[in-house]
Amino acid sequence: MPPIPVVSVNAIKNNKGWSAFSSELPVKDDAINIKAFSDDNEIGLEEDLGISFRATDAGTYALNGNHTFYVNTVGRDVMVSNYKMDSLYANKATIISYDRTNNLITGTFNVRFIKTFDNPAHTHPDTLLFKNGNFRVQIHN
Repeated sequence: MPPIPVVSVNAIKNNKGWSAFSSELPVKDDAINIKAFSDDNEIGLEEDLGISFRATDAGTYALNGNHTFYVNTVGRDVMVSNYKMDSLYANKATIISYDRTNNLITGTFNVRFIKTFDNPAHTHPDTLLFKNGNFRVQIHN
């Protein structure tokens, strides 16, 4: 079994496996900001997923407001779809381990999004569900 990369974010997105090839976790005080970037090879678009919440230790945290996002782009600069978090879903992130010695956070997440924009129209799903997500990210203060 290959070693788990220090930085990884993956989930089941609309019943298909999804993983990020790059992510970061800048932490300032108690603000956790996970940013994951991936190429959606099925449709030829880039994907940006952002999850932000306040936490200082292991535990489960509700995801609220506009602090979580998902967009598709072309060339990393032209937005072709935008999604907001579905406030009617139990969106949450759980920190399993907050290792300050090795500057590493591991955890899980579940989040559902509702489409707010797509171009051309009707070319992206109305909703996206990221379930059984997990992250393993390095802390950068």
